[in-house]
Amino acid sequence: MEIEAVAPPEGAVCSAHPMRVAAVTCSRCGDFCCEECIRVAGGEATCRPCAARPGVSRQIANPIPHLWNLVAKPDQFFASGVRFSGWVTLGAAYLVGVGQAFSQYDKRLWRRELLEATGTVAAGGVTYVPWSTVLFIALLGGIPWALFCYYVGGLWYGLRLRWSGVRIADTRGVRELNTYSDLPVDIPYLLMMVAAGFLFPTFDQRWGFPVEVLLFAVLGLVVIRASFVGARVRYGLRGRWGTFWFLGLPALRWLVGVAAYWWIESDSFAAWIAQQVA
Repeated sequence: MEIEAVAPPEGAVCSAHPMRVAAVTCSRCGDFCCEECIRVAGGEATCRPCAARPGVSRQIANPIPHLWNLVAKPDQFFASGVRFSGWVTLGAAYLVGVGQAFSQYDKRLWRRELLEATGTVAAGGVTYVPWSTVLFIALLGGIPWALFCYYVGGLWYGLRLRWSGVRIADTRGVRELNTYSDLPVDIPYLLMMVAAGFLFPTFDQRWGFPVEVLLFAVLGLVVIRASFVGARVRYGLRGRWGTFWFLGLPALRWLVGVAAYWWIESDSFAAWIAQQVA
């Protein structure tokens, strides 16, 4: 059986036996292991504590049975050590990228609404865009966005882990975990786009659909929870800084976004705009 092993830096010593030279780096927590401490679990070289945990990764090809756990029971999902195969992870990253492409177009509608409210452009002066055009843009734009979310998003996830005091050896695992954490919002969002295609003649006319807004707000919290639980279970995230980077800061960002949206859609904002324009 092929074993994934990460070589330690030169001069590294075993975390459990400081007098011994390290042979490998644990693929999960990043601790250095001597020959005696090495364990093999799920095709990976790990330290003894990680091998004893139930979260040692196991690669699967079919993600469908595990997606519900990712949304509703992230503790169980990440503790089970589920790790999708390379092609499935690539497909998941593409779904996240398409979701981001749709989201960017939504931001364009939001900017247009603000311009109309301030009188910068005439209300209703923009031609509605057919679904086929938006779908083509999203499918094509999903490719660069997938790369951005996988690599840049994974880099940001890894930096937050390091700033929380976690040593990382498996950078690919970090990128995958970041991708998995985004799926609870992107899959329902894409399904909502498909449903809206049958309910509204054009993409623009579904803008501000209340059910979609509420679902997106709730699933934003699900993503924060999945990301935090994944870091805690897979990488042993602990401490105040871990809570800040993976729970406090994302929750604050979510709260500001939701508050800004509801304020812009409120009568108070319309009255404030009227005062500014008058």
